[in-house]
Amino acid sequence: MNGKTQRFDTLLTSVMNGKWYGGGFKSAPLADIEDGLLDVTIVSDVPFWRLPKLFPMYYKGNHLGLDVVETQKVTELHIHANHPVAVGYDGEVFEYTDIAIKVLQGKLKFRMPVGNNT
Repeated sequence: MNGKTQRFDTLLTSVMNGKWYGGGFKSAPLADIEDGLLDVTIVSDVPFWRLPKLFPMYYKGNHLGLDVVETQKVTELHIHANHPVAVGYDGEVFEYTDIAIKVLQGKLKFRMPVGNNT
């Protein structure tokens, strides 16, 4: 991440621009869509018995600070897995062993109707 190699055994890794994904999972409660950074949340590969407590905390965004959760803000990252893993984006799921993500600020333009401030 950001040019540094790190190794993790993970249950789940999310790379977010906003706070939420899916059906309301608040993976990155401190994310700011205007800061030019991606919020990476890494949940360690935990024993099955820890999931009933961990899952609702992750869903609600109360997982920061847990011993099995690491967060980082980055502008780019490359993820390599030893076997194909499920990667979801924009509602679609694919399997990859390698994925690279990089922030390209100012590359997506939006047009809003006049008088629409939302």
